[in-house]
Order: sequence, then C-alpha cells, then structure tokens
Amino acid sequence: MAHVEDRWTTPTDQLDTRGRVIRERNDRYGIGKRWMANWTEAGRRRSRLFDTKDAATAHIGEVTKAQREGRHVNAHRMTVGEFGDQWVLTQIHQRASTREQMEIRWRRHIKPALGDLLITEVQPMHIQTAVLRWRDDGSAAATIGVTYGYVAAMFKAAVRGRLVLDSPCVGINLPRERHERIKPLTTEQVMTIADRINPRYRSLVLLGAATGMRSGELRGLTTDRLIWGDHLTVRIDRQLTTTEPTWGPPKTSKSDRAVTVDDTAAGMLTYHMLRWPPHDSGLIFTGRENGPLARTSIATAWAAATCGMDLPDRSGLHALRHYHASLLIAAGISVTAVADRLGHQDSTETLRTYAHLWPNDEARSRDAVAAGLWG
Repeated sequence: MAHVEDRWTTPTDQLDTRGRVIRERNDRYGIGKRWMANWTEAGRRRSRLFDTKDAATAHIGEVTKAQREGRHVNAHRMTVGEFGDQWVLTQIHQRASTREQMEIRWRRHIKPALGDLLITEVQPMHIQTAVLRWRDDGSAAATIGVTYGYVAAMFKAAVRGRLVLDSPCVGINLPRERHERIKPLTTEQVMTIADRINPRYRSLVLLGAATGMRSGELRGLTTDRLIWGDHLTVRIDRQLTTTEPTWGPPKTSKSDRAVTVDDTAAGMLTYHMLRWPPHDSGLIFTGRENGPLARTSIATAWAAATCGMDLPDRSGLHALRHYHASLLIAAGISVTAVADRLGHQDSTETLRTYAHLWPNDEARSRDAVAAGLWG
C-alpha cells in the first residue's frame, strides 16, 4: 500500500494526549532527505525521497492516479546519461548534419549538466539550473534554445517509454535571443574574399554571391543539376550531407527551387570545371585531393581569406547569402520573389531577416510626393 515514511524519527510504544503514537529522533535525524514515498509498481516496491512531507504525499497521489488511469512508470534506476546515449543513437530520421549537431550538444552540454541524475529524479529546477550553467559558460541564446529543445525531446521520449510519468521540461525560462540586424557584405568585400581565398574555391564564393545558395547546396552541386539554355539554370533539390558523398533533401520544402544565373557567372563556372574537373560523382566543387568538399575545409579557407576584414564573429559562406539578398532588395525585387529565390519557407522568414534593408514607407511616401507633385 502506498504511504509516506518519516526517515528521521522512529515510533515508540507511547501515545500522546490525542492518542497518537509518539515518535523520537533516530540516528538519521538531519541527514539527507526526510520523507520517503513508498508504493508498489509492477509487483515491485518503489520509493523516492523528498524534502517535505507535502511533496512526498503529492507524488503518491500522482502515482496512484496514474495507476488508476492505466498509466504507469516502469521500475528502473536509469540515469539521464544512460538514456541519452541510447536516445541520440535512435535519431536516424534526422538529417546527418542535424544528428551531428545533436550528438555534439549532448556530449558537450546536456550530459555534463544532467547525465549523473536518475531520470526519475529530474525536476524542472534541474533543467533550469542546466540552462543557467550553459548561459554562464558563454553559450549564445540561440544555442541554448536548440540545446533545450533536444532535452525536451529526450524527456518526451522517456515519457512515451514509461520511464518517467511527466516531463520536467515545464515552465523553463530561456535567455532571450538578441536579433542583431544583419549587415551584408559589400561588393568590394565579396571580391576581396574571392581574390584572397584558395583559387579552387574562388568560383564557389562568386556563385554563392550570384545565387544565394546555402553551404550544403553549393558544396553538393553536381553537373547534372546545371541546365544550359539561353541562361544557365541551377536546379537546387538536394544538399551535401556527408563527404562519402551522400545527399539529403533541401532544408525545407520551399528550398527545392531553380535559380537562373547571368552569363558572367555561367562562364566563370565553366572555367572552374575546366581547371578543376568534377568529382566522379559529378560534384563541381571539390577539396584539395579532388574529393567532396567538407564544411570544415571551406570554413578554414574562409577564415584565412577574411582575416583582418573585421567581419562579424562566425562569419562564413552564409554571409554570401545575405549579400545576395541585399542585391535583390536594392534592385526593388518583391518580398515574395526574394523568398522564392532564397528558398525561404515563406515571406515572413524573409521579412524577419531582411526587413531593415527595405526602404520604409515614409521614405517611399516622400519620394512619391516629390515625383508626382514637383515632377
């Protein structure tokens, strides 16, 4: 039968004036948590310690209700670390790049903060403490948000597996993400980077500026995705995920698109393929040994080429995507057209990222009056 036990006192044979058993302090008085909730689950005796009697009683109530409703937690003493190691391995439905990020976040952040705790003992305060630890260690708000998302998904899986009754990821306060306005590269900066970078990557930089393609889309571009006609059209329906090489689907359904390029960019790409023949798989941009181009290789080359240029921290190929968007906006291209060319999920994403680059309505109104009234 479920009950709450006082570990710090022992019952005596005496009764008080109200007829209740008198309890006296024992050797454990003041040591550890005082109250123990005891119950039976799947034929086995279970127990859990609490600081207060109210908390222990509430837990008994939750367990009793769960058993009455047909919900229960399997008996175990699994730690968060043991469960997390298994959970990360099961995420085979994720893209390879996402799985890699999950493994890194698990190994560097989640497991050190929560891994030693029994998964049944984790409370919201433990999750909140982990979040504060990540913040104090210097993690950006966006990184903390992603990491916490993995924790929440892991405990959701633990609930489905009946390892815990409820997820502790409730009411957690996350640091606010600071959305700094993007400052696009100038054309002069783009050309400087193209001139400085390893010559075999020059065309990749310029094609990124000319198309706004993502890193995985550029590195995964193959000759069969080039459609030659009056203008060259680049078919973007996949991205490089590993350097075996293997490809995965584009980032979103709207990222599946076709982008036309001007004749100068087409000629530059033709010259590149003559000087550095494509890989056997058809990959156009390759590494030093003519193999698939790894993300780390181009990141290293980019860092060397941009050294001393005072670019934002963690600048990379994505800066070319921002540059391309700024060209389209400056040319008066509509929000919808910019979103389509960049492969954004919708126009809201485009506005959220680049709204500050569009002329505001006040400026447009002033110019309209100047042109219409004064000619």
